[in-house]
Amino acid sequence: KLAAAYHSDIMADRGMTVEAQVLQVIVHLAAKAKGPNIRLSDIAETFKRHFGRDYERQVTPRWIGRVIRQKLHLSPHKSEGVYDLSIMERQQLEMLLERYGITDATILDEEGVGADELELIFEPGEDRGH
Repeated sequence: KLAAAYHSDIMADRGMTVEAQVLQVIVHLAAKAKGPNIRLSDIAETFKRHFGRDYERQVTPRWIGRVIRQKLHLSPHKSEGVYDLSIMERQQLEMLLERYGITDATILDEEGVGADELELIFEPGEDRGH
């Protein structure tokens, strides 16, 4: 029981970090994406809109890119002069969602996008490593 309570506390702490917030934004934008990539500038703008007032520092695509690369260990790539993040790394995104305790209930719920939209990233019935 003690180990389960400790694990629960760690998950709750992780859920309040900048990494978890960036991950929520990534999942939110991935659910609305029309292609396999989302722009870092879009991630930064959405992050700023939802969480920017919680930070004293300026939210920039460069800072968000650093969080994505160094903290989440995802690899944005440059395409036609713009940094993009592939949302096709399903297994890695699933692992991060689990690690940071991000559930359907914690996905951003802007304009009705919420729990059920997460499934758009993954093929229905696809084994996601559970």
